[in-house]
Amino acid sequence: METKAFDRDDLAAFLDLLPDSLNGLPLRHAIEARHDSFTSDAFLDLLRDRGIAAIRSAEGPYPEIDATTAPFAYLRIMGTRDGEAAGYPPEELDRWADRLRYIAKDREVFLFVISGHKVANPAAAAALLERLRDRA
Repeated sequence: METKAFDRDDLAAFLDLLPDSLNGLPLRHAIEARHDSFTSDAFLDLLRDRGIAAIRSAEGPYPEIDATTAPFAYLRIMGTRDGEAAGYPPEELDRWADRLRYIAKDREVFLFVISGHKVANPAAAAALLERLRDRA
């Protein structure tokens, strides 16, 4: 909820409840901050201490937090738009592919194309995958 402001002790208590595994399978966690108060070193330090990813929500209404806090990255891009066959113009897809390659140098990457012009999201994801495969 975007009205929930950052409260270190409250969030720490919640994070303490997250399990490390379920039925013998390891779990990883990621948090999407939707209030500007989360753009703080205290929030990032809390996530780093626990290896939890700060979700990078790009092109949307929420704060875009671009920080390494876990051994993996989780991104949500929300800028697809009507009138673009692949949701984005080719040069923007190229820029995203370059960013993803850079991030993937030292972390596993999870990217979701969500929101924006929803019907274009699968095409945008496919166009990104094609660019990543072509220049791998």
